[in-house]
Amino acid sequence: MVSLNFDWFRNIDGDNGILGRNISWLYNYLSPSGVVSGEIDLLDKFRRSKSTFSVMNMAVNQFSWAYLYDRIESFPAAIDFFMENCSSDVVIGYELSRAQRRLLTDLGKTYIDLRTHPIRFLPDYHLSAGTNNAEIHNRLVSLAPPKKYVDTSAFMHKARAARRYQKRLDPDFGVVFFAQTAFDSSRIRNGEMLDDSYIVDALESYLEKEKPKNIYFKSHPHEPIRKELASSLSKLGAKETKTASYDLLSVEGLRVCALSSSVCHEATYFGGRPTVFHPPEDFPQIGTDGGLGSYSMMPANLYEAEIWNFILNGDGVPEPYYPLSPAPFRMASGLSWG
Repeated sequence: MVSLNFDWFRNIDGDNGILGRNISWLYNYLSPSGVVSGEIDLLDKFRRSKSTFSVMNMAVNQFSWAYLYDRIESFPAAIDFFMENCSSDVVIGYELSRAQRRLLTDLGKTYIDLRTHPIRFLPDYHLSAGTNNAEIHNRLVSLAPPKKYVDTSAFMHKARAARRYQKRLDPDFGVVFFAQTAFDSSRIRNGEMLDDSYIVDALESYLEKEKPKNIYFKSHPHEPIRKELASSLSKLGAKETKTASYDLLSVEGLRVCALSSSVCHEATYFGGRPTVFHPPEDFPQIGTDGGLGSYSMMPANLYEAEIWNFILNGDGVPEPYYPLSPAPFRMASGLSWG
């Protein structure tokens, strides 16, 4: 028996929109597997989460969420509300907080936490999974793709960049800073949401140490870079670039840095030398095992019952599916006719 649970305290200024969308798509995505069933009354959950904030005398915003992300053990009301969906022996979660995972472990519960894997240059996006159970961890690791799969996809992007990337940046000891969304769990440290001033200070120290000749910055695809941050970066000598991210990663000698952006994880597969100011969750390099609690990439057919029967019970020998581009030459060449 398993149950599905979420970080119900994820709230940005009274808006649970992101959390609500995540819950809805995950329920539908995993429904064919049979591992989830029934429905969650989101309106009731959101109403009660705000009531829980009120009991704790905390404002309903991203800063309270960040505080609880690392400190839920200090708030009985938050623990009670979170544990309502943890009655089974195994809890499947989506982006559970560090404190929530720690709490489940302390209570002797097995969790399997899902989150989107940071590698986005593959033909498909993939979920990843981490657990506190050694047997399940080994099964998750066995479902991960071979390193050759990821390397092949990276080479396809590098091949395309070699033909399509006309306006080259000067890679001569240059660096690109990748911006991120303003509020995300990857920005939380010790219960605080790291703000842009932290980024500017960290980048300034990095530039002082490395002294690159060329500095560029790249906006996040889902959120334009904030004007104040762009202004601060410009004062440091950085210029904005519109070049596609994987073209940037394909430029020999060009370094990348970020607060905690997934692009730094991706850069290593392109042969880059990334610098992360605030390392995110534990995503080991494909082909290696980061140990218990680390996140392994899950196959594209994670929605199949056979995959979950294997993960939860060790039954059968499933066939994990990792797609390559159906037209590798067309993709790698970057050419089109007509």
